[in-house]
Amino acid sequence: MIIILCISIAAIVAFVVAMIISHIKKKKEENVIREIADPFENTKTEMFSVERPVYNYDRGTTVQLFNEVRKAKLTLTDVNMPARRYTAYMNKRIIIGRSAAKADICIDYDPFISSTHCAIEMRNGRIYLMDLQSSNKTYVNNNQVISEVEISSGCIIKMGRVSMHVEVSIV
Repeated sequence: MIIILCISIAAIVAFVVAMIISHIKKKKEENVIREIADPFENTKTEMFSVERPVYNYDRGTTVQLFNEVRKAKLTLTDVNMPARRYTAYMNKRIIIGRSAAKADICIDYDPFISSTHCAIEMRNGRIYLMDLQSSNKTYVNNNQVISEVEISSGCIIKMGRVSMHVEVSIV
C-alpha cells in the first residue's frame, strides 16, 4: 500500500514538473523578438516583441506594420531657364504638355511641345517616362523614347526645344 502511494506521489510530482517546464518554454517563445522584413529594404529589422497586447500574431503570418506608401517628389528644372521649375508628387500618372486643360505639368512657352507630350509614372518604386505620340518626340539623355524608359535624378528630358533636368526625392 505504501509503495502504491509513493508511486502515485512520484507520478503527480513528475506531471507537475512537466507542466511547469512546458509553461516556461511557452513563455520564452512568446517573448522572442520577431524579425519582420522591411518592405523598402532587402534587410531584416528587429521591430518589437510579440508580447505586445495590441498585435495578435500567429506563426508564419505576414504582418503589415503601416499603410503608408512612400511617394516620390518629381522636380523638373528647365536647363536654359532654371527659374522655370515644376514639382509634382508621384501618386498618379503625371502628364506633361502644352495644354493646361490636359496636362498636370503645363509647359506653354514652347510651341514645339504637344498638348499631351509625355507621361511619367511610378511603378514598383521605379519611375518611367513614356512618349504620348508627340509630334516632335521625347528624348532622355539624347536618346529618343520609343515606348518607355526608366528615369532617375540627373536625367535630362528633351521635349520640343525645352530640356528639363530631373530630380527625384522620396517623401
